[in-house]
Order: sequence, then structure tokens, then C-alpha cells
Amino acid sequence: MPSPESTPGRLRKSIVVSSLAAVAIYGGVRIGQLTDSRDAPKCAAVATSFDLEAVEELFTTRPKEDADYRDYGLHFYGNVQTLMDLSGYGPEPEDRPQFSRYLGSARELLNRYGVSVILKKPDDEYEGTTPTSTELQTIEAQSAVKELIEGLMRFPAEYIHLAGLKKVVLTSGIKPDAYAVTDHQHDTVVVNLSNGSGYWEGGQDIRHELFHLVDAKLCGPEGMKNDPEYEALNDGKDIYGSDKTKVIPFEEYFINRQEREQRMKEALRNYDKGTYCELEQQGIKEAKQVAAESWYSLTDAVEDKAEMGTNFYAGPYSYEIIEATKSPVYKNKFHLLMARIYHVAPNIVRYFAASRRISPMPKPAYDCDK
Repeated sequence: MPSPESTPGRLRKSIVVSSLAAVAIYGGVRIGQLTDSRDAPKCAAVATSFDLEAVEELFTTRPKEDADYRDYGLHFYGNVQTLMDLSGYGPEPEDRPQFSRYLGSARELLNRYGVSVILKKPDDEYEGTTPTSTELQTIEAQSAVKELIEGLMRFPAEYIHLAGLKKVVLTSGIKPDAYAVTDHQHDTVVVNLSNGSGYWEGGQDIRHELFHLVDAKLCGPEGMKNDPEYEALNDGKDIYGSDKTKVIPFEEYFINRQEREQRMKEALRNYDKGTYCELEQQGIKEAKQVAAESWYSLTDAVEDKAEMGTNFYAGPYSYEIIEATKSPVYKNKFHLLMARIYHVAPNIVRYFAASRRISPMPKPAYDCDK
């Protein structure tokens, strides 16, 4: 199923590590008692040279005009009409469907993926509080459930099964918008109904948390925190620490590019080749510095991987970022994560590659090399 357009980048809230009795919320992931990542076992994910070569070939071969997921043995259960039925209502509670309708739609869809959706009960082990009837009728709660539906609709059932997702818990009163439970069975995502944005975001939070589960499945719950193979692709920079200011996340590059394009249009109107070419070269230089998806990616490797994984769906937007920036760091990290998935579920990656979108870059108005 072709996916809706993605909004590039996002500004996620910084999350303070909060120790709990036996677990901790760590950047949107609930993991076992926090340990120094250097003491954790290394990521156990496998990506052989064959896997990497296969991914390289898949993402350099021209995508298919109308890639059909059924040709790859995949299954999609999303229904765009469901989202349409839950959209277009006013800001007042009486102008919107009852929460039970949102919840019913979510349960109907996720049940087809083998995932249960539950409202947190007072005696549940998950953080947060049980949503009140008043909270359930807010636009924040309703948009959070709508985002849950829209986010999971982008994935084939096989990807959700790879992640091992079995349960979505709806709660309120926690700091993050959502978090993945990666300790023990690592099969649960907790969604905060009190933090819904109230506007369309394309299900970014659930896609982010889902990749945490994929990462835990492939690397191991502890190994996901200690991934030297992935970190080695940062071109020798400590982008999660002292070198954070030496790289640019794509969300900043995207904003800068929009501003730069406006200035280039103005220079073109004024026949100002010098300014036009200066801005073009500035953009090329900045693009090569793109090393991650968002500012939140620079928290640590765990969040860096999950932010990149946010765009791993039919027609992955990540590939458009590669096309736009030509960044070797971003491309190599994308290929490594895809190769790890390819090693265990090649048809998922084959479909992602075949269904990707290519947006041709506009040709420069001036030959700036002359």
C-alpha cells in the first residue's frame, strides 16, 4: 500500500532519564536498570557483506512504477477511509466522534496485526495514570489514537511481526509522547494520550518506538545500547557528545534549504550569478555534513537508529534524504540498518526499495563551475 507523504524531521521533546524501581525511561525507551553502554554486551545484529551488497544494489536499481506488496508476500491491513472518518471534525468535543469510536478503529486495525490495544488500568505495571473519561474526550487523546492508526498503517504486517509488537497501552501523565518497553519480552509500546499534538504528524511517534522494538529484537535488549558497528559510521566523530555541533541533522538542513532556495530565486530574478552560485555551494557543503535525521538523533545511538527507523516504511523517505544530500554518513547508516533487516526478512527490504520515491533534483540555473 503506498504510504502518505512524510514530514521530514521533527522536534521531539528532550526526555530526562528517570530511575524507577527496576526499570528506567531512557530517551523514550524503557529498558532494564540503566548500565553504562560500554558495559553492555555488543549489538548482536548481523549484516554480512552479502546483505550490504544486496541492499546497495536494491537501492541503486530504479524503483518500480507501481510496486505491489503482494508480489513480495507482504500484507497491509490499513484502511485510509478509517482515517478520513476520524478527521475533519471541529475542536469542540461535541463536534468530534466519541473516544470509543477512535479506540474501536484502532483495535479493529491492530487486531489484524495480532496487536491488542488496552487502556491502562490502575494495577498495570506501566508508568502513567489511567486516563479519565474527561481526558479521553480531549483532542489530544483522540489525535494520539489517530496517529497510532496512521503510523502502523504504513507498515506491512511482516514488519510489525519482526518488531514483535503485541500490545499498545494507552495511558496519560507520562513525560514522553510514547515509549517502547524493550526489557523482558520487548513487545509493548506505551502511548501517552495527554500529549497528542492535536494535528496531523503522520504517526511519527509510533514509527519511532516500533523501530526501538526492531532494534531490541536484532541487537538484543542490552546490545541495542552498545552498537560500535553503527557508531563507527559517524566518520570518526562523537556526534552524541563533543562533536555534536560539527554535524547537521536533516531537519535543520531541510529548513536551511528552504530559506536558501528563496534567496536563490531572488538572486536569479536579479541576474546575480555570484550570489546564486555562492548559495548553491553553501548548500552542497552543508548537505555533506548531514549525519542524522533530527536533533533528537544526536541524543545517543539508540535514538539515532530509531529516528532513522521512523522513515522505514513503504517508499522510505530516508532514501529521498540520501538523494537530496549525497551524505555518505547518512547513506551508510541507512544501508547498515536495512542490511540487518534484510538478513532476517529480505522481502521487507526488497519492497521498501522497490516502492521508494525519487524526487529529481532541479538543475542549477547557472553553470557555477564556469
